[in-house]
Amino acid sequence: MEKITSRTNAKIQFILSLKDIKNISKHHLFVDEGIKNLKMALLNDSVEEIYTTKDLKLDLKNVPTYIINQSVLEKISNSKTPDGVVFIAKVKKYDIYKMNKIVFLDKVQDPGNVGTIIRTALAFNLDGVILGDGCASLYNHKTLAACKGAMYEMPVASLKFEELIKQKKKEQKIIATTLSDDSIELSKFHPIEKFIIVFGNEGSGVSESALLSADYKIKIGIKNIDSLNVAISAGIILHFLKNNN
Repeated sequence: MEKITSRTNAKIQFILSLKDIKNISKHHLFVDEGIKNLKMALLNDSVEEIYTTKDLKLDLKNVPTYIINQSVLEKISNSKTPDGVVFIAKVKKYDIYKMNKIVFLDKVQDPGNVGTIIRTALAFNLDGVILGDGCASLYNHKTLAACKGAMYEMPVASLKFEELIKQKKKEQKIIATTLSDDSIELSKFHPIEKFIIVFGNEGSGVSESALLSADYKIKIGIKNIDSLNVAISAGIILHFLKNNN
């Protein structure tokens, strides 16, 4: 394996350039890190190149791999305590029309919430997660860290809500999560097979356009507090939909 010891090496500069969304879009590549995420990416043929300070003892499937020193690692890693591996991953495209059970995130701005919801959607057998306008980027290092590799298994795309409505199947129903008085309490909701469930912004909730398009409005029955974190709400609701479908 080739060794890279200079922070100014052309490959290292290319990795740094992929922290810009314009370059991610141009090259259809992004930067991720960590052994756990790498394993998930390898299983899904999503790895372009690997940069590591150590012998990974993994089946790297002939992916080009480079040995780097600690100085180079610290330059390209976003982690305060990097575990020795950074890799370039492939951006994949997905056919939304093939998805029957979709999570739509409506201006969910916290990358930790976005990543956690993607991970939760994978755990509860959703078909895809769509990030609407105003959401934290999938390629934000905090989103990727929260995903724990789930985005390599779970199809994730970015699309405006209005475009999603145009592309959805006729039989797919829109479910908006909202605390409004006309919402059905989750325990009384009868799950359906094909749906798009909308989770809204941490502060303002689901947008007016999504509420107006909703076939159903649902909420979690809670006491002693006025609301729950959006990622926690998503976990409760997606678990209910899986177990009661």
